[in-house]
Amino acid sequence: MRSVLAYILLLALGFSILSKSFIGFNYFLNLDYYTSVLCSNKDNPALHCNGKCHLKKEMQKDEQKKSIPSGQVKTGGEVSFFIENMVLAQYQTSECEKQEPLQFDTKLLAGFGVSLFHPPC
Repeated sequence: MRSVLAYILLLALGFSILSKSFIGFNYFLNLDYYTSVLCSNKDNPALHCNGKCHLKKEMQKDEQKKSIPSGQVKTGGEVSFFIENMVLAQYQTSECEKQEPLQFDTKLLAGFGVSLFHPPC
């Protein structure tokens, strides 16, 4: 289930990122249609527009879809990452429970006095 959801999210992200590429690919596949029908400069062939004017309009529409309108941006939110003065557990120790810190036995290191790191020859 997770892998299916991951693939769906990857496809959605891929389409979002590559939307301009899809528009450009569609333009090159249907260049004759863009030139003869959709071009706003088809009356003036000296400009050699070839439908690029309509392609530019489609790219601008795609850019407007992606941009967030300024009226919908939420500001002033606050996120706290740290919680101060939070007590997780309370405990009391009596004097009989207090123990001395553990003592390290140096006899365990008797044969390891030499450094183990040796650079290559």
